[in-house]
Amino acid sequence: KGYFRLEEQGNGVFRIVDPMGVGGNMIVGSARALLIDTGFGLRDIRPTVKKATSLPLIVMNSHVHTDHSGGNYLFDTVYVPEAEMPKLFDGSLDRERDSLFRSWRVIRPHLKEYLVEGFRVTEKLRDTTFLPLPESFDLGNRPLEIVLLGGHTRASSVVVDPSIRTAFVGDAISPTLWLFLHPTGTVAEYVKRLTVFSERTDVDWLQLSHKSAPIPFAFT
Repeated sequence: KGYFRLEEQGNGVFRIVDPMGVGGNMIVGSARALLIDTGFGLRDIRPTVKKATSLPLIVMNSHVHTDHSGGNYLFDTVYVPEAEMPKLFDGSLDRERDSLFRSWRVIRPHLKEYLVEGFRVTEKLRDTTFLPLPESFDLGNRPLEIVLLGGHTRASSVVVDPSIRTAFVGDAISPTLWLFLHPTGTVAEYVKRLTVFSERTDVDWLQLSHKSAPIPFAFT
């Protein structure tokens, strides 16, 4: 109770944020809703989703890091950047989370009650169907475009909602961007994609995963 905070941002957009500041974004259309990222998976995010909408839910990961895909096991079907799908099954989610929490015990001691180590989500994923991210979703008169940016991870992906001129960028764009490029990507590839993305004329705002307030598209 009270683990997740639901933030209504208007225009059918919600954020679901855990005590560690990890946020998932949800876009609600007339027929369906899209949940972007599922958090660490240490608590059940579904009751908080249901507070915002009772519509059929599409679930996706912007990228496969433990704080964005750990809760995948709670859903029947999840769309994932295809190139990163193997990470779901090689134990990366559990290793990353335990390593992160060990460091947070030192640098963020006020969070210690939430830093649960040894919780295994990988073995819970066998009942979830994973599908590659498509090029678009339609939530019912609310078409969304999926754009591959990479950089932060091999296939970090962005959801563009032209109806509100907003791009939900996950961690692919951030004031403190970490690049996990080895061994499959380069800075040059990321810069090329980012340059093309920066030339869009249908986006005014960037919604990041770890910030509630959007930032201007000019930041790109």
